[in-house]
Amino acid sequence: MLQYAECLAALNPTNVTPGDVNSAIYWVDLVRARANNPMPSEVAVQPHLYSARTGVPGQLPTATALMTTNGWTLQQLIEHERYVELYCEGWRGTDIKTWKKGASYIQYKAGWTGYQSMVFPIPQAELDANPLMPR
Repeated sequence: MLQYAECLAALNPTNVTPGDVNSAIYWVDLVRARANNPMPSEVAVQPHLYSARTGVPGQLPTATALMTTNGWTLQQLIEHERYVELYCEGWRGTDIKTWKKGASYIQYKAGWTGYQSMVFPIPQAELDANPLMPR
């Protein structure tokens, strides 16, 4: 749904009507509404997590409210939503490259620069053993 929302935002970034299925906001709101649903007791196997509390709906604001509160554009909203929805699923690096964000966009560990913080370093022994690996 978030990729579809991103496509719709690229085609028509001015359509921010929450009820229009041709608006990116509509699809982002569907994702946020799913995250706000209370979990049934038979599914809540991790009650210590906020989103897994039985019968308690979440408190996520709508996409429109989030944009208004933070002063975000539609693209910034989608970037944020992909960050929180796909956390630790391995899509962040691809997203940042797709959006053509520079290395300064990434918060990284001290001593690392730019994109190095997004990938594990290749051991030097592997680089030395394989002549096709970049040095």
